Amino acid sequence: MDHKDAFIRALFAENAVVVSQSPIALKSGRITRIYVNFRDFALWPDNLALLSRLFGDWLAVRPGPRPALGAAASLLSPYLAGALALTHCLPCLIHRPGKEEKGLDQTVFRYNRNPSAGQDPLPVVLLDDVASTGATLAAAARAFAASGFPATEAFVFVDKRRVSERGQGMSLSAPLTLAEALESALAHGLTPHGARAAVEDELRYLLS
Repeated sequence: MDHKDAFIRALFAENAVVVSQSPIALKSGRITRIYVNFRDFALWPDNLALLSRLFGDWLAVRPGPRPALGAAASLLSPYLAGALALTHCLPCLIHRPGKEEKGLDQTVFRYNRNPSAGQDPLPVVLLDDVASTGATLAAAARAFAASGFPATEAFVFVDKRRVSERGQGMSLSAPLTLAEALESALAHGLTPHGARAAVEDELRYLLS
C-alpha cells in the first residue's frame, strides 16, 4: 500500500473525513453532509508520521532550492509547519495575525535550526491541513509578503476545492483531493452505512 492509499484509509478509519447524519453549514456558507477535520487526526504520532512521509514525497521531487515553511493563521498550520520543519530540517516562519500581550501585530517570526543559515531569501511554502477556498492561504501570503518573505506556493494535505476552482490563485500542491478520497471510499466500501447518497452528492459538486 502506498502512502496515498494509506492516507485515504486512515482518514476514514479515524473519522477525519466525516459524513454527518444531518446537514451542516461550512464556513463558506455552503450546506453539506461531508466535512474534513484534522484536529484529532494530526495529533496522533502515527498519523503525523504518515503526513510527514506524504510531505517528504512531495519535497523530494519539488524543483528548486529547499524552501522555508510558512504557517498560516489557522488552528493546525503552526503545529504542522513546526513539526515538518523539524523533521525535514527546514526553516519555519510563523505568522501571528493579531495583537497579543507584547503588543506585536501582523508579525512574522522566523525560526531556523541553524542560526547562521538562510541569509539569502528562501522560497516560502505555506503549509496547512486542507484548502477549502484558498482564502486563508491568500491572507497568509499577503502577511508574509508585507514582512519581506514572498510566498507564492502552498502545500496542503487535502484539497477540498471544486475542479473548476483549481488553478486559481497561488500555486497549490496536495497529495490528495477530497474528490479522490470520496471516489476511493466508494470503491473500497470505506463510507459509513447509508452514506452513499451523501457522498455521491458531494462528488457531483466537487467535480463541477
